[in-house]
Amino acid sequence: MEDAGALVFVDAVQFAPHHLVDVKELGYDFLAFSSYKFFRPHLGIVWGRLALLTSLFPYKGRCVSDANPNR
Repeated sequence: MEDAGALVFVDAVQFAPHHLVDVKELGYDFLAFSSYKFFRPHLGIVWGRLALLTSLFPYKGRCVSDANPNR
């Protein structure tokens, strides 16, 4: 995918509650899942490579920090 410039976004909502996901080994750019699948609050979780997260403009409230991981 790197040759084409494409980013890899994986929806792991069904997989993550049952298996460990090694994003470094698999080479994902983003991984998303929801904590309610393992009996936690309805909350979306996104993991992303730090360089990519830093380069994106987040849509957020003004009171939220611009620094990772809260941005």
